[in-house]
Order: sequence, then structure tokens, then C-alpha cells
Amino acid sequence: ACYFSTPQSCLYPSILSSTQCLSDYDNSSSSSIKRTKYSKLTLDQRHTANKRERKRMETLNEAFDHLKDLLPIQVGKKRRRMSRMDIVSGAIAYIQQLQKLVVDN
Repeated sequence: ACYFSTPQSCLYPSILSSTQCLSDYDNSSSSSIKRTKYSKLTLDQRHTANKRERKRMETLNEAFDHLKDLLPIQVGKKRRRMSRMDIVSGAIAYIQQLQKLVVDN
């Protein structure tokens, strides 16, 4: 999803529609509906939802770690903690280099 105010600000405006952007998505009525929905959950449901979210984040972190391991980074630099943005930017740059290599050959 795009989290910018206009589709032109989105990374891939041809794929994403303006309905997926933050200004269309985050309005006061949907926010209040979400709060009400969550407040009605039982403690047991909340624990289950928290467990599910922790598992989702664990899987996402493992995917970022795997992607970081695939990047051609110097050993000294690899030891420092890379932000998710650093990892994604590095992956994009690496893919672009590989594409250029294929086109040139």
C-alpha cells in the first residue's frame, strides 16, 4: 500500500490507485471504527492477536535478514545494523546493477 497523500507520490503510481493512499485510507470514521473493533476483543482474543502479530513480525524480520545476507556488502559493513530502508535500497541498487550487466552482455 502507498502511504502518501497523492498517487503521484507513490513509488509505483501505475500499480497503486489513489484509494490505497493515506489520505483516502486514514479518515476519522475508519479510525474510530478500528478502535471500537479492537476494544470489543476479549483478553484471550487480544493475546491470540498479539501472538499472531509477533509471529508475523518475526517472519518479516527473517525475510529482511535473508535479503541482507544476499546483498554484496563488505564484511565490516555487514556487521553494523542496517535499517530496513538500507536493505531495500541496497537490494534495488543491486538488482539494477544486475539488470545493467544483463543488458550490456
